[in-house]
Amino acid sequence: MLLLPQTIRPSLESVGFSISPDAGVDCVVVVDEVGEKSSAAIAKLVRARIKIPALRKLDITRILVFLSFLNLQIKIMSIIDSLFQLRRDYTKGKFDETTAHNDPFEQFKLWFQDAMDAGLTEPNAMIVSTVSNDNKPSCRVLLIKKVDSKGFVFFTNYESRKGNEIANSPNGSILFYWDKVERQVRIEGKIEKVTPEESDEYFQTRPYESRLGAWASKQSQELSSRFKLLKEVAILMTKYPVHVPLPPYWGGYRLVPDYFEFWQGRESRLHDRIVYKKENDSWAKKRLYP
Repeated sequence: MLLLPQTIRPSLESVGFSISPDAGVDCVVVVDEVGEKSSAAIAKLVRARIKIPALRKLDITRILVFLSFLNLQIKIMSIIDSLFQLRRDYTKGKFDETTAHNDPFEQFKLWFQDAMDAGLTEPNAMIVSTVSNDNKPSCRVLLIKKVDSKGFVFFTNYESRKGNEIANSPNGSILFYWDKVERQVRIEGKIEKVTPEESDEYFQTRPYESRLGAWASKQSQELSSRFKLLKEVAILMTKYPVHVPLPPYWGGYRLVPDYFEFWQGRESRLHDRIVYKKENDSWAKKRLYP
């Protein structure tokens, strides 16, 4: 006799099974007729230590539906189990207070250069996190385009979701993760707009099609079809055949940091975490537990 946990009984009944509950936590039914393929599948499931029910006077179609359901459960369980085992040890470096630069901007430049030297496709890719007016966070991947002593600059549509969230709350964070060097940098602070001149200076360096795309995209709004977007780009090509001006709703933001965290992966999850906190006009450097 084969047993099935009572927890998946509703799923079986939804595909037409008549299941009689046992006194215990399992439901039990009796096999009368099972096709050759179904028998082999049941045997395979048993070998995989998956408890399944026996079937009572059901046609082969329902049996196969049931086995497909169980096969899906096995695949899900296999994926979950593989996630538990998916890990590696970090052995490529170390980081401590004595070697960390006193200026976090300078430390970032050193690590950014290491990421570039490691051959990462887009070392300037970062996750930008903002928060809505009802305190719901959101994040997305953007590219950093400028780093100076004032902060970290990226460009986007001011009327996008992130633009609206920044207008509501200037608090934000950015996160860089560089897999090949086993490092990440998290930076928190206030987000502010850069000047129109700074925005236009960068905008004019973008490829012609990208500049048209900035005009065509009503970023974060619903779009009925891709064809509509391409049609709008084509119309803009006739309007701006050479020079594409800066859209009034597009430009740069600068995250002005008050917090840095530099994370270096280490063996046995005993990672190095060095943080910098802004205190008046200077940076206080501390180590955190991993």
